[in-house]
Amino acid sequence: MPISLSDLDLLANGNVTAINPTFSQTVQRSKIINAETITTVMEPTERSWSIVGFFRDSIEGNADYDTLNELLTRGDVYPFANSRNDYDAPRFAFVKLAGAGYGFPSGHLLNYSLQCFEVPAWGRTSCDTDNVSLLDKIYRKAYRELLSPLWHKCDWAMDPYTRYFQYDFYVRNDGDADLDPVFEIQVPDSLTSAQLLYYKDDTDKWQEIGYWGDTDSWGDTEEFTDAGPVTHEVTLNATIRDGAVTGVGTASLRFGCEARLMFNITNLKLDDTGGVDAKTKYDSDQLLLRLKIVYESDVTTWIDSLV
Repeated sequence: MPISLSDLDLLANGNVTAINPTFSQTVQRSKIINAETITTVMEPTERSWSIVGFFRDSIEGNADYDTLNELLTRGDVYPFANSRNDYDAPRFAFVKLAGAGYGFPSGHLLNYSLQCFEVPAWGRTSCDTDNVSLLDKIYRKAYRELLSPLWHKCDWAMDPYTRYFQYDFYVRNDGDADLDPVFEIQVPDSLTSAQLLYYKDDTDKWQEIGYWGDTDSWGDTEEFTDAGPVTHEVTLNATIRDGAVTGVGTASLRFGCEARLMFNITNLKLDDTGGVDAKTKYDSDQLLLRLKIVYESDVTTWIDSLV
């Protein structure tokens, strides 16, 4: 079961001493005469993992030791890869580096503790509209599908306590006609809201298109004008695999999360640069978007079959 963090194989180099699953439930307390009892589970079980290990003195000066030490010092959030194939294993996760210490006076032992949260294919983004490309923020290669924002440079951010995740990506029209592309995102079963923003320019920066489930109702159509100026409309709603969204389209049969979020963008202009737009272009045939998902629970129904 290889475990990697930022291209660092922890089992091969890190002397992992424990991998512990943690289960949590939110419950409701009910008062009875002269007593109190816990009666109702309010939410499904959630799951995280803690990984405990150490590097020995023999690895000091090794690039792996220095890499982990740097990651622990920074205390950021990182993608976490677990190659177990059983259906119970997390398919994607992110890691909060919980702490590090030097266990011996010599300073040659680095102890670490990693806290890992399951992210089962959340944010898998696809567009089946011909001649429309998805790009991450490195902007080197165009895709029809971003299998995970954690695998790409999408400025992924997540907080399992306030229960949200967000990421950025480009959409680009590489065709010779104006298009109304449709996008599909895999999400947890229970959503609270979805906020979509676009990057207007380096002065105005991020501007909200809509906040469905919050200030806007699910299924509403919202309008925005990019720096072109070109006006676009966006309709967004939640559905399930192979489910239809009025005014948008029907979700695909792709395997992964059963719950889907779908939205369209009208009037994505034809490509007039031969597909060689600069990454600093944010209008007409190319937009930089940010999607923020707020969810009620991390429970995610997983579909392994294509049928």
